[in-house]
Amino acid sequence: MQCSTIKQKIKKVLVWSQKITKTDMVYVAHGTFWLTTSQAISAVLSLLSAVAFGNLLSPETYGTYKYILVIIGTLAIFSLPGMNMSVMRTVAQGFRGSLKRALTEKITWGLIGGILSMILAAYYGIRGNSIFMMAFFMAAIIVPFMDSFTIYNGRLQGQKRFDLLTKYNVLIHAGTVLATIITLFLTDHVLFLLASYLAATVFFRMIVYRKSEAVAETADILNKDTISYGKHLSVIAVVGTIASQLDILLLGNFLGATTVAIYWFALAPLNPVKTLIKSIVNLSLPKFANKDIRLIRKTLPKKIMQSAPLVVIPTILYILLVPFLFRWFFPQYTSSIFFAQLAGLSLLFFPEKFMGAALMATEKKKALYWNNSINAIAHIILLAIFVPWLGVLGAIISLLVHHVIALLASLFFFFYTPE
Repeated sequence: MQCSTIKQKIKKVLVWSQKITKTDMVYVAHGTFWLTTSQAISAVLSLLSAVAFGNLLSPETYGTYKYILVIIGTLAIFSLPGMNMSVMRTVAQGFRGSLKRALTEKITWGLIGGILSMILAAYYGIRGNSIFMMAFFMAAIIVPFMDSFTIYNGRLQGQKRFDLLTKYNVLIHAGTVLATIITLFLTDHVLFLLASYLAATVFFRMIVYRKSEAVAETADILNKDTISYGKHLSVIAVVGTIASQLDILLLGNFLGATTVAIYWFALAPLNPVKTLIKSIVNLSLPKFANKDIRLIRKTLPKKIMQSAPLVVIPTILYILLVPFLFRWFFPQYTSSIFFAQLAGLSLLFFPEKFMGAALMATEKKKALYWNNSINAIAHIILLAIFVPWLGVLGAIISLLVHHVIALLASLFFFFYTPE
């Protein structure tokens, strides 16, 4: 009884606060609670993983491990990553049927990535690099399935079941981290580490997909428009995905595996924060999907301005705490401290994520193509110029300048896209 009374009082406060924020605070509080819980657990798991890798593996070996994973992640773009967002939009509009058609499309297109991985395996085999050859041979089997089973995200986000989404994502993350850390204690061989990570990722994602599919309420199948829009979003994401991986690829090719490790650890503390921001953006997608772009243009900028202190203050705290974090947990990577602090400034550019989400949810295809293409091409050009010249510092500078360009482009397309 007392618990119920407390809940009612909290709800009253949230309803009252809507007069100030002009936002559905009950929805935000419910969704944010689960997202925050998920991110808190994920942050701990990521820290455990990073500490294990940072102290049990040499920078050279870890750099090789990350370099191969980045290439595998790039090959996975053929698995139609945009299908998840398309499914989310359809589910938010009332679809409650099976996602098997979307899964089949993702796996079928993912076979292209598997074939390319086999070609890479043959290439490295000819060059006498047995580790890379075996790594990409394994990847050829895994790639078509690795990201395909994540289609469950679209269903749960569209249904606003952030509680289940949290539980499932924590299960996947915990299972993958546990498998990798156990392997790390047994061996420091790159191939065994890759095998455990890839196998655990596919296994746990497959389990979660099957659980989410079991709750389908009807026998309906996805319509052609959902599949078509998912392919559109995937094409839009291709250049951006390549751009997001290019920093590691260039550093690995120009400066070697150790530099890759230094750079990755400079970004590692940021990853949980950026994942939280991405989750908050995803929280807004079902809301945007049912609103007209004209209404979003009127309300979103004011909400972003009101929430600015919630980003500025944590950014300052992050920059101040980074040196202590590295000295305590990553003593092998103190050379990453300055780069990590500089990269922390990227947190200030979060508003462009919401504007891009609004364009995606309201199906502004042409604006999305132009916006994502400009952002990705600009990032690729910046990386191609600065990384060979300045190394890790060049990659960080490229990241920050890219965020400025992305913000300006998102502002333009958000306000000036035809209705």
